Amino acid sequence: MALYEAKSGSIEKARQLISQALAIAPKEPDVLTDAVEVYTLAGERQMALDYLKNAVQSGYPRFELEANPELASLRSDPRYREMMAKAVP
Repeated sequence: MALYEAKSGSIEKARQLISQALAIAPKEPDVLTDAVEVYTLAGERQMALDYLKNAVQSGYPRFELEANPELASLRSDPRYREMMAKAVP
């Protein structure tokens, strides 16, 4: 639901929902990647990168992150490239 709200422009609602999901499953790779996407769409790059690091460390596949069109704005960030270099293929 958080992604739906973020993509619909309801950023505050998306933040609330992703916070709830993270409280329930803070290490779940799918929840972490949803957080990356929500915070990217919200324009909160540092939060997105923080959750990206956690997603990568949890073993979320790099190819799925690289294929996600919502993360295009993060790809120019050197921190993104550094994390992807360490990600699981």
